[in-house]
Amino acid sequence: MIRIVKRFFVLIQQKLLTRRIEREIYGKIFPQIENQIAWGYPFNSDSKLNVCLLHAELDARLQLQLIVHSAKHAPKVYDQALRYIIFRDLNARMAMYLEFLRQRIP
Repeated sequence: MIRIVKRFFVLIQQKLLTRRIEREIYGKIFPQIENQIAWGYPFNSDSKLNVCLLHAELDARLQLQLIVHSAKHAPKVYDQALRYIIFRDLNARMAMYLEFLRQRIP
């Protein structure tokens, strides 16, 4: 029973993520790139989006390295427990994005 309930909530989270992504891509990012409306993104063309994408990817990698480096200054067990929680959370979120991609990209 608990598995069914848990699976139900996972499916709802996945559907909400999909809806949020699709809404932002089609309702905001594409119109801004096509200069139809300005939503406040720091880009207004494919090339500027590509630069922002590169910066975002590099920032994410840097933040991940900072998390690992900073946590190592804590006592050993606290460091391990904290990193376990952080990576568990990040992995669950990334799994949702991977599922989104599996559904959208053949």
